[in-house]
Amino acid sequence: MDERLLDQAYRKQLIEEIKGTENQERLQNSQEEWDVYAGNIRPYVEQKICDRFNAELVKEIPIVSSINILKKVVDSRASLYKGEPTRDFTDLSEEQEEAVELIYRDMRTNFSLLESNKLYELQKLQTHLLIEPKNGKLVMRPVKAHQLNVVPDHMDPETGEVYIFSAYNEMVNTNKASLKNQNNVNEKIADVDDYQAAEDRFIVWSKEYHFVMDGNGLILNEDIESPLASEGVMPVVPISAMKDFTYWREETNDVAEFCVDYNVHQSMLGQIVETQGFAQAFLKAPSNLMPSYINVGPNRILKLVTDPNNPDSNVEFGYATPNSDIAGAQAYNESLLAQFLSSQGLETTSISGQASTDKFSSGTERLLAQIEKFDASKETMAIYRDAEAEIYKIVKAWHNVLKGTGLLLSKYETTDFPEDSEVIVKYKEPQHMLSEMERLDIAERKMDMGIYDKIDAIAFLEEIPRDQAEELIPKEGDILVEPNVETEVIDEENKA
Repeated sequence: MDERLLDQAYRKQLIEEIKGTENQERLQNSQEEWDVYAGNIRPYVEQKICDRFNAELVKEIPIVSSINILKKVVDSRASLYKGEPTRDFTDLSEEQEEAVELIYRDMRTNFSLLESNKLYELQKLQTHLLIEPKNGKLVMRPVKAHQLNVVPDHMDPETGEVYIFSAYNEMVNTNKASLKNQNNVNEKIADVDDYQAAEDRFIVWSKEYHFVMDGNGLILNEDIESPLASEGVMPVVPISAMKDFTYWREETNDVAEFCVDYNVHQSMLGQIVETQGFAQAFLKAPSNLMPSYINVGPNRILKLVTDPNNPDSNVEFGYATPNSDIAGAQAYNESLLAQFLSSQGLETTSISGQASTDKFSSGTERLLAQIEKFDASKETMAIYRDAEAEIYKIVKAWHNVLKGTGLLLSKYETTDFPEDSEVIVKYKEPQHMLSEMERLDIAERKMDMGIYDKIDAIAFLEEIPRDQAEELIPKEGDILVEPNVETEVIDEENKA
């Protein structure tokens, strides 16, 4: 397979398929998911209203686009790296362990993996990491699905054989193209069109080759051999739940879709409030008696002219007060949100139209709430343990290849990491936190049972060693004086 990458006609065919309709739809779906998660919801809300009604109505409706349910759901689920895990490296010397810990720290591993966990939850339980050297350090980049194209292994379609990174043309997306104040030109200063600088550049990684090609499949660099070819690895870490004999998991992002739909519902509710929440003045009169302009107000006299010669010339002025069920519409939206959150396995109070906070009557109740969130990421834990093993394998490969070349900072350089060296990851688990009342109750019960004396109880309550707790107990002969305000004032005066 790798040898075919040397054929320009084959490379050009790959680019044509990347730009093909089927792949572009996948890239566009990924871009839309990221847009909604990042808060750029308004264009999608406007487009849905336009599709349902018309473009003119969009201009009149008060658009609601700030309720980001998708971000709340994704961030709640992506809890695996919110507490930093511990990593133990096997079969390393003290010097090697210090070097690898420096690499992991400067690579911002925990931060990058937290962002990766969010992308994993956002994009159908599938994401990728790219680990490359930059300025003497290793850099870990979480990769969005619209930034990556994959040639699968012809024997195992669930495995990638060639990874092609490129910038996605966001203007292909009609919703994205409708953004205000955007000229679609990549200007010299930083703007939203910066991606266009790399739009016709494709970065290719396989086990044997690594190169950059243009839109015609022409290779732009001279040395095309992968720097990691001798190690037999690629610097790409695929992270995915179970697949079905395809590389990309085919699932719709119902959370992103609901997020847009919910903002549409809130926008329409706002339209009801705005148009039917106040009385509308009206005037019924024959055309020849209809005034061209009327001032209405408590300090103005309203003159309504009638024609005495025409019995049907009655003039009527009044207010039409609508009777719309705004409370019912709001209740419908709240019910819709509650049903959706329940279907996603989340507490219905996690997103609410009413102010509320989490309150726990005991440490056990708090622990149960933490365990529920922890269980949500338990399936992900096994997947990311495998990913951590791949990350360490790539880190070892880069270190062993780059040391002594000047492309790696000297503080990272040491002897080659052993091939059998592994990383053991331990994730943070919920801790049973006792409330103050529970702690007092435990201490009192143990004293009644004779298990604790007074010193033991103080040590337990204050969480200090027994010898320190013993110093807090008054000894025989100590004089305990109740504080007296008057005495303190006199003492201060005497000192003065």
